[in-house]
Amino acid sequence: MFRRSQIVLILLVAGCGHQAGDDPKTAVKPPQDSPTVTSIKKAAFALTLPGDWIERPSVDLLPVLQRSSDVTVRPLDPFGYHLMLRFNHLFPPFNDERARRAAILMIDQNELMKAVSDDPQIAIKCRSFFLCGTRYGTDVLGPGSDLLTRKHTEEAKKLLAESGYKGEKLKFIDAVDIHPDHELIQIVTKNLTEAGFNIELLPTDAASLFTVASKTEPGAWNLTHFFADSTASAEPYLANGLRAGGPGKASSGWPKSDKIEALRAAFLLADTPEKQKAVADDLQRAAWEHSLYGIVGQFRPATAYRKNVSNLIEAPAPLFWRVEKK
Repeated sequence: MFRRSQIVLILLVAGCGHQAGDDPKTAVKPPQDSPTVTSIKKAAFALTLPGDWIERPSVDLLPVLQRSSDVTVRPLDPFGYHLMLRFNHLFPPFNDERARRAAILMIDQNELMKAVSDDPQIAIKCRSFFLCGTRYGTDVLGPGSDLLTRKHTEEAKKLLAESGYKGEKLKFIDAVDIHPDHELIQIVTKNLTEAGFNIELLPTDAASLFTVASKTEPGAWNLTHFFADSTASAEPYLANGLRAGGPGKASSGWPKSDKIEALRAAFLLADTPEKQKAVADDLQRAAWEHSLYGIVGQFRPATAYRKNVSNLIEAPAPLFWRVEKK
């Protein structure tokens, strides 16, 4: 279907691809029988290229694209990404639940999501361990709780002192080329510092993030910021961040909770939708009790495409099936 109506997908990747000085007439030469993918750095430059679809422009570049009468800008992913502040549970201070809870108490989603975007379709306040808008994405904290809606500085300071933390330097992995994670890490670091955490940012890039976060030796890292799409954060057993079997049986951070693991197994045995939902809610409550990780919010990245492109499929990744260009 691409032989006569070529779709050029443009990926905005920092540090890759064509520079602003490249000649737009020669920058992209799409083949005749397959979709073309290229990488560029500037959204404004993208509008001069023979491109049709920018998969994921950063939020700060959206106004440039929205000003074009030839471009549609909107999220395609129905649910987006679950944004997480993850702890290294193996070593102090985050092997102590009180230190983890102190960090979570300094998360203010109102502040953090506003820093991502003013558009509520893109930056979503969500207090569920499963993506909001999905079957299990319930706020089990309820309306009586203001957790994640403001900073609780004094309570966080008290818990941090009780945990035995003495101001030791803590390494926070910062993938500087991942948006909006890098920007959020700056705010989270500021807030944690207010509570008494001594944070050192550990710069890395997207390609190295999981390599660094997989290190288990003491002092390698203490905090990181991860995200997960709906394929890995919408269903209780498959949600990677909720695995709590300890080293070898959990994802980076290696939390250990027999209660959480038992509930994950119970979900597989639940034989009705009602029982599954009850187990999922109990699993969330157990994750809060354990202070498993901090929920920073939910992010639905926008995509941009020319108005002669149609039938784009709503999904966590760009799909070419059914897409047409007139």
